[in-house]
Amino acid sequence: MHNAKLLPSYLIQRYHGWKATAYAENRAWYRRLAESGQHPRAMVISCCDSRVHVTSIFGADEGEFFIHRYRQPCAALYARWQESRHLGGGGICRYGAESGACGGAGAF
Repeated sequence: MHNAKLLPSYLIQRYHGWKATAYAENRAWYRRLAESGQHPRAMVISCCDSRVHVTSIFGADEGEFFIHRYRQPCAALYARWQESRHLGGGGICRYGAESGACGGAGAF
């Protein structure tokens, strides 16, 4: 592991800021998430687009979604799920493809 590079300083600063504010204010919530395991209400399959995060769009809390960021084509993965319908829980949501902003949407 001697070839590993340190995180950029701005990420380290952001982490320390998050830990001092959001984590400190919600310590019990994060502890409960860690101790109770994963119990997401839905799975969201999205592309690897960094412009908007799924939790921002839906106003979700940590642990509410199982998010799978799929390189491409996310629309084809959605189509496979539609055929099989083996996903448990709240279901699946596809976004981005609706607006045509997703490059994989053309395949769907």
